[in-house]
Amino acid sequence: MGQLIVFEGLDGSGKTTQISLLKDFLEQKGQQVISTREPGGTIFGEKCRDLFLTDGITGISEAFIAFASRVEHINDVINPALKDGMWVLCDRFSDSTLAYQGYGRGVDLNTLNHLVDFIERNLPSYTTIYMDSHLEGIKKRISNRETTDKKFDEETYDFFSRVRNGYEEIMKRKGDGALIINGNKNINEVFENIVSGVSEIANLK
Repeated sequence: MGQLIVFEGLDGSGKTTQISLLKDFLEQKGQQVISTREPGGTIFGEKCRDLFLTDGITGISEAFIAFASRVEHINDVINPALKDGMWVLCDRFSDSTLAYQGYGRGVDLNTLNHLVDFIERNLPSYTTIYMDSHLEGIKKRISNRETTDKKFDEETYDFFSRVRNGYEEIMKRKGDGALIINGNKNINEVFENIVSGVSEIANLK
């Protein structure tokens, strides 16, 4: 059985950069690795992503679009790769839905958690890497980055504060299933901390 590593954090926290670095590192160790993202990861999922990024839709609609994408992602990509012994590095997963749509948008958390449990019922346990960064630094990174996925870039400080507080609550509940990384450090320091944590989890040498 392979390993699923999920990267979580606010927009602009450096997840995508660290996924790329970790993928290269693992491949150099002789591991088979795929990187993927949510919403997305499949043809259907990428269509869901376009819908998800539509301006003006409700938090409930965002959540259900993300869930629909996730079901196909797990069935078509993640579980088959894990069964083949591969590493799967995923940019966002269920915690993003809880943090952004639950804590950020105010969608009922009990409902979201029930859906998460149902959708993940056949998914092996996995490790979450949470990139924790100060809000001030996040807003600066967002303003400087080049991306077409700018839906959340114009959200308020209060929105991102609610999302970050949500992530903190989620990570507390995960306990040993979460690796919390200080994303305020430079890229190399962050990567070293991630490698250290992942190597311990997977007994890499």
